[in-house]
Amino acid sequence: MLNRLKCMKMRRKAAMRQKISLNKKAYVKTLEAVIALVLSFMFITYFVPIRSETEQRYPDLDVIHVLEQNPVFRTCVLKENYSCINSTFESYYPHVILDYDYRVNVSTDPRISGAELPRADVHSESLLIAGNDTYIYPKTVRIYYWLK
Repeated sequence: MLNRLKCMKMRRKAAMRQKISLNKKAYVKTLEAVIALVLSFMFITYFVPIRSETEQRYPDLDVIHVLEQNPVFRTCVLKENYSCINSTFESYYPHVILDYDYRVNVSTDPRISGAELPRADVHSESLLIAGNDTYIYPKTVRIYYWLK
């Protein structure tokens, strides 16, 4: 009987040691997961580029939307009269001229963009004008604008 009690005590101690060992392994696994999570978060925040607060993102102005319904602008584009296009643009958007520089490009091929642009955050809008009674060839006008 005494041997039996000793055996049971030894089994309990062995079971307790095994339980403690398993608990230690669980803590190690949890710690390992937390460290992996922290390292992943640090990696993402370091390598993902974020714009600073001083560097603001300016929205697209949607300037073509108004000009596409203007018959004077459409005729200027079809004639490829850049001074007329610029004056029409400036008359409709005088506030844009204060803050932005811009370039206008007119071409017959919609795949060609022939403007040399600066190294800046350039916005682009384009419009395909199919023609009218006197000018049957379609033209593509692109307006590029960026902050001064």
